[in-house]
Amino acid sequence: MVSEGSGLKFMPLLWRFMPLLWRFRALLWLFRALLALLWRFMPRLWRFRALLWRFRALLWRFRALLWRFRALLWRFMPRLWRFSALLPHVETPRTFNHVRFLRRGS
Repeated sequence: MVSEGSGLKFMPLLWRFMPLLWRFRALLWLFRALLALLWRFMPRLWRFRALLWRFRALLWRFRALLWRFRALLWRFMPRLWRFSALLPHVETPRTFNHVRFLRRGS
């Protein structure tokens, strides 16, 4: 029989949860490995992040250009419509066939 003063009475409990402890140790090991990888590849990650920021800045510039072009279009749209009315209309074969079909019907 085990006396009350010894810590041996908690041993079966420890054995019962040993797989859980193993799992915890495995998770700790995985975390250590991930930290090591992160430490190893950190400079490359920072470089990639800088590249991403540069690309993002380029995208924002392009977006601003598009918005400017859109504003110009909205500004000059009526003039463009008026000017396009003066241009000779080039008929595609499909529209030409459509007109011919309308003429044949009447």
